[in-house]
Amino acid sequence: MNIDEEVTPTETKTETQTTAEMYKKSFVDGCAEESGDIKSCECMYDSLIEKYGLKEILEMSVNYIETGKLDNKFYSVIPQCVK
Repeated sequence: MNIDEEVTPTETKTETQTTAEMYKKSFVDGCAEESGDIKSCECMYDSLIEKYGLKEILEMSVNYIETGKLDNKFYSVIPQCVK
């Protein structure tokens, strides 16, 4: 499901929100598993969503899974979130 597109008649806003919430949980859990810092991971997710949107974050995440390398865009939000 593409969160940036309009909701189609077969999908409700609730389903779209649930998908976004599930992805946020997955992102934060995976990040916190690596870093041990849930608050920083939540901050990074929120900052990435604000800057790039869910579609682009999903694409960056798939690339990370396939290559093991983080997109430089992830690094752009680290300074404001990791203190």
